[in-house]
Amino acid sequence: MFEQSNIPAFFLRIIVFSLVSSSFPILNHFFRTALIKVMSSIVKGPNEEFDISANIFGVVTAIVLLIPLSVTIFYPEIASILSVVGSVCGLFVLYFLPILTYLTKLHHECQNPVFAEANKINQDYLYNKLY
Repeated sequence: MFEQSNIPAFFLRIIVFSLVSSSFPILNHFFRTALIKVMSSIVKGPNEEFDISANIFGVVTAIVLLIPLSVTIFYPEIASILSVVGSVCGLFVLYFLPILTYLTKLHHECQNPVFAEANKINQDYLYNKLY
C-alpha cells in the first residue's frame, strides 16, 4: 500500500498496531463474558448463579480466539470486512448509543422517581463541589 521508506506510513502502522494490540484483550473479555452468560442462561436459567470450571473457561477462551483466527486464515482480505464493521460500529457509537443512553435514563426516572431525584441532587452537589 505504502512504500517501505515512507516515514508517516511507518508511524501510522505503529499506531494501528498499538491500538489493535491494546483493544484485543478488551474485546476478548467482552465476547468471552457474553458467551459465558449465554451458556449460563441455557444451563441454569437467567437469574441463577453459574460457576464454570477452569477447563470450560479455557475452552470458551479458545473458541473466542479461534473464530477470528480462522476468518483471517480463510479470508485473507480482511480489510474489506473490517471497513464495513468499523463503519457500522462508528454509526452505532455516534448515533444510537447516545439516544439509547438517554432513553435508559428516562426509563429509570419513570420506574424509580425517588432514586432519580436523589441521583439528580447528588449530581448537582458534585457539580457544585468540583466547579
